[in-house]
Parts: sequence; C-alpha cells; structure tokens
Amino acid sequence: MTKQQPRPAERRGRPRSTGNLHCDRCGRDCNRIAARWPDRDLCGICFTAATNTRGTCPGCGVDRMLPGLDTQGRSICVECAGIPTQFHCGTCREEQPRYRKGTCARCSLRIDLAGLLIPDGAAKPTAMALLESLVTADRPESIITWMRHPGVIDVLTQLGSGTLSPTHEAFDALPPGRHMEHIRAILIDTGQLPPRDDALARFERWLADKLAPITDATMRRPVEQFARWHHLRSIRKRSSADTTSQAATHNAKQEITAAITFLAWLTDDANHTLSTCTQSDIDRWLSSGPTTRFNIRTFIIFAVDERLSPPLVVPHRSARSSRRLTPEDRFDGIRNCLENTTIPVSTRVAALLLLLFAQPLSRVCSLTTDAVQREPNGMTITFDAQPNELPALFATLIDQHLAHRSPARTRNADHSPLGLSRRQGRPPHHPQLSAHPDPRTWPQPTRHPKPGPRRPRHRHARTTRRRTLRLQLPRHHKTRQRERSRVRSLHSRPPRISVNRWPHSADGGKELSSQIRPDSDACDSRASRTVVILSSGHASAINFSE
Repeated sequence: MTKQQPRPAERRGRPRSTGNLHCDRCGRDCNRIAARWPDRDLCGICFTAATNTRGTCPGCGVDRMLPGLDTQGRSICVECAGIPTQFHCGTCREEQPRYRKGTCARCSLRIDLAGLLIPDGAAKPTAMALLESLVTADRPESIITWMRHPGVIDVLTQLGSGTLSPTHEAFDALPPGRHMEHIRAILIDTGQLPPRDDALARFERWLADKLAPITDATMRRPVEQFARWHHLRSIRKRSSADTTSQAATHNAKQEITAAITFLAWLTDDANHTLSTCTQSDIDRWLSSGPTTRFNIRTFIIFAVDERLSPPLVVPHRSARSSRRLTPEDRFDGIRNCLENTTIPVSTRVAALLLLLFAQPLSRVCSLTTDAVQREPNGMTITFDAQPNELPALFATLIDQHLAHRSPARTRNADHSPLGLSRRQGRPPHHPQLSAHPDPRTWPQPTRHPKPGPRRPRHRHARTTRRRTLRLQLPRHHKTRQRERSRVRSLHSRPPRISVNRWPHSADGGKELSSQIRPDSDACDSRASRTVVILSSGHASAINFSE
C-alpha cells in the first residue's frame, strides 16, 4: 500500500504574472518593473512590501519608512539606501506610500468621502462622525475598495444630502444588505444612532414576511396570536440594547415555522382545523416525521390555554445528552488550542475562554476590548467585576488576535467588540462563532470509551412509532393466552410495580378489550418485563422487575 502524498497548499489570490523582466529582490520573473533603484529593480509585489515597511532605521536611528536594504539585509530608510524617490504625501506631508496623484491612501479616502458626505461644503454632524470613523481606520485601502459597491455610494450620498435621516426606521426601509448594516453599526458606535437589539428587529421583519402569504383565516389567526402574544411579547420584555436576543428569536422561528407546517398538514391531509383537531391527529403527526415535529408542543399548549383547540397533549421530547468533559479532555483541548496553528486565532481564543473560564459562547462573543487590560504583572480579562489573570501563553495568543482582528482593519473604535465572531458595532451572537466555516478546525477532545458493554440508546420518536404500530396490529387469542401465562409465571414472589399513564386514545378505547402483552422494546434482558394494558380508553405501562 503506497502512502498518499499530502496535497500542496493552495495559493490564495490572483496567480503571479510572469514575463521577461527579472526582480532583483525576490528573484522571480515579472512583466513589469515597479521601481528602478540604484541597487536593484523591484517588481510590484516587492515594491508594495518595501514601501509598507516601517521601523527604526539602523543607519540613522529615525523611526520612518524603511524601503531599502543594506548589505546585511536589514531594512533602511530612503537616505541611507540612496533612493532618489521621495514618498511624502502632497496633502498631509507624511511619509506614506503613494496611492493616487501624489497623495497617500488616507488622504485619497478623505477626498472621496468628502465628495459624498459633504457635497455642498456644509458638514452635518452625522456625516462628519461617519467620515472621521472611516478615515481613521487601520487600512484605508480596504475602505476605498468597500466604497466601490454601488449600494455604499448610494447610502453615503443620501446621508450627505439629507434625504436619509439617521434613524433606525429609515435604515430599515432600505433594501437589506451587509454594507447598510456596516454603516448602521458605525453610526451606533459613534453615538449617532441609539443601540438596539438587532435580533429583535430582524425577527419582527421576518414575522411580517412569514405571515403575509397565509390567507386562510383559520390558520393565520392562531399562528399570529401565538407569534405575537407568546413569543414577541416575551422577547420584547427581556430585550435590551446591550444584549442580543438571537437565541430566543431562533427558537421562536423554529416553533412558528413548525406550527404553520402542522396547520397546513392538518388542513390538507387530515381535513381538520385547529378547533377540530384530535389526539389521533397529533399522534399521527409526531409518528410520521422527524423529531423536529415536536416543536409544536409550545403551540399546542398555547392553543389549549387560549381555548383555540380541544384538550391535546404533545409529549416532551428528551434531547440526546452528550457526555461531560473529563479533566483529561479539557487538558487535551487546551493543549490543542495553544499548539495547533492551523486553527484560526479567534477560534482558539474563544475555545480557551470556554475551557479555562467556563464562559458560554454568548458571553464570549459579547466581550469588548475594554475587558482585556495589561497590568504590570501580566494581562487580565474581566467578565463581570473581578479581573482574572491570564496565563502567559494565552496572553500571547490574545495579543496576536488583537493585532489582526478583522474589525480593526475597517474602522477605528476603542470600545469595539473583541471580534471573535466578526460582528461590528453591536453585541455579536454565538451561532456565527459555533457555525465556523470549517468545523473541523475546532479543537476536538479525545474521546475515552466507557468500560463495559454499552446499553442501546432508545430515541423517543422511534419508540413512539413502534408503540403506535404495535397498538394497531391484530392479536391472536392464542398469542394473548401465551403472553398472559408468561407474565403469571414471571416470578413467584410479589414484584415491584411502577405504573405510567398517558392520555386517552383517539378512539376512546371503547372497542378495545382488556389486553395484556409484553413490550419487548422496553424489556430488560435479565429480569424485568414491561406490559401494556389497554382498558377504558386509558393506556398504562407497568414495569415488573426484581
């Protein structure tokens, strides 16, 4: 068996162009020489890297641009390298790479923004705050590229002319888009817009769009009451400007969608409405589909309480439980986060906050840069009131994240989110962090199997379907006699009995005679038996064990 060779890493960006010319700094062939300096010729990539190198010149000791190289390969300034080109901006007179007509990228950005936000020379407070926030960004080239979007130009032009008022209602009336949400986030960050719960606002728009296609009054009325008086009222009561209702709105969307799907099925397949729905319809709905159909439980409870339906019961679905992390699992995860450089730094920081300080993702994503403080003895992070000291390796990882986090590249904000979920100007929500583009990059702790035989795990939906089919199967009288005799001879001593009852069946149980038969799915292999007794419309599960 031949060993499979690893695939080469894919190079991002445009492929390098080749030509007949040669770059003296990188040694590659190119089709254009960007600069001809006394010592060597530079291609475009090397010229950009050279003009963006800054530091203290080892020759003159001045902190400035270091585009040249000395004989030892160290970066030096223009005068020490003998480069005749001057890189001072014609507007701000600072030594910066030229971007357009002798001006640097920051001055070019200011000129472009002034033409959109201050067309008549009279600056409005909102336009000036937005202009200064964008101009002082860490990378003005990114803002210039972002401004090429037609939607960005349209929104900035409307803000500058005054046709778009700086209110949330005016922004909500615009076509949705990430560019518009980014501008709204900057205005919130600069104090021109009041903060709000964006998840609640998105949920209100989603609810209006979800209810619009429903024309049947028998379907729309209970769904609208359930959505507005149960979910929307509860979310509004708990919402605040400093938190996000993402988890609550996500759960509400699931339950509202499940209720609409159930009512449509009830009308088309069962020929019933919510007011004429029976328990048999509920059982058929739950047993003939995936476990997500149990999301109608809250809707049925609400309908029964508001007398929109007869008494109905949807059993509670027990979710699959996951094994808790052991100390060995935590240590393996921490070691993986510190050593595995293939994982994004933001994901490693979030995972370490979860593993070291047991902080939920909702709180991790809402952290701001103010929570991280550098003390004489090291770095601390504050979650509530008491600062917590960070280990040295973790502090180094946070420094790397703060230096390269994405929000710092497109705007300037001291009190900005820590950037763990790539949200800007408002508290982020954890699904963006948990739903990472590549889930395999999350640290996976080592799973240690438990010793001994593993008991089978029964899923609620599968057990319900089996029990429903078993109730519908005809039983022969000899089979019943054989099962009765088996139950009688199970034990000679009196057994312990536990009885669990569930609601009436749909048919009332009048035509069902008293039956006793073993439930083989729930039987223990050693010394216990479970039988099902159907009588007078009630069903009881009795467990006989030693």
